[in-house]
Amino acid sequence: MIMEIWVHHHTKREPILNLLTVLKRLAAISLMLAFFLPLSQCSTKETNLSEKTISQLVQAAKSTSSDGIVYANRADKDGALFTLLNGFAFIWPLLFSLLAFVRPAVEQNLSIRLSELVLCVGSALILLRLTMVGELLSGGYLAWCALAIYATITLVSFIARVRLTWQVPA
Repeated sequence: MIMEIWVHHHTKREPILNLLTVLKRLAAISLMLAFFLPLSQCSTKETNLSEKTISQLVQAAKSTSSDGIVYANRADKDGALFTLLNGFAFIWPLLFSLLAFVRPAVEQNLSIRLSELVLCVGSALILLRLTMVGELLSGGYLAWCALAIYATITLVSFIARVRLTWQVPA
């Protein structure tokens, strides 16, 4: 049924957005919003406050250095490239959606759909790296759901477009 809706919409080239396109754009917006929410929290070990001396607490409060903090996912050692990739993993679906909104003919291009699928896998790997070592928080759940919806709709539209291009029967 989803394939029929997509094929019907794109063979007639109607300017009206169908349900899948709206869901895909909402998923792209949600993924971008998830970037600004907490993705995960590393597990912490609670210590008894009485075990620490007053001087240790004062020393910790005065310290502005993060030298003693070591992140489980090695985020403290990431360079500029990883920082850019982390941001790009959340932003690119919105850029593709804006491009498709401005130029609807882009949605018909198989290489664009294939690029989206490859970028979905890349975003999933980056998201996995950012969330695998801790407990998922609201941003992590939102990001995974949005990416899954975006990837599923992209895969369905890619398969439908391939079938339409090569006239593969259903």
